[in-house]
Amino acid sequence: MTPDAIGKLEEAFANGATDEQACFYANIHKTTLYEYQTRHPEFKDRKHGLKSHLQLIAKNNIAREIKDGSVPQSNWLLERKEKGEYSTRQEGKIGFEPLVIDHTIKLTPGEAYLRIIEGREV
Repeated sequence: MTPDAIGKLEEAFANGATDEQACFYANIHKTTLYEYQTRHPEFKDRKHGLKSHLQLIAKNNIAREIKDGSVPQSNWLLERKEKGEYSTRQEGKIGFEPLVIDHTIKLTPGEAYLRIIEGREV
């Protein structure tokens, strides 16, 4: 594990790369990375921090736009963080009546289908 390889790993992790992708970029084998992490647990912690770097930048971008008055970004955030009050997704009942089946009537599947689409009892 050379300083150049460590630098390439850190660059790749900061760009959201997986372990496999970062190792390919640094031209090392995954076992080299994992053995290094075992001997240097602080690097494993740093790797996890670097892997969340892009999400932090994205959150900062969203926060900056909201602070600058972006209504679409504000709505987007509220729809995801305050689902109970602001979600546009309809959950639960979807507007259909429950299907009632009368088991005393003997119908072929085709006859039952026709009754269903006609809105008659099955």
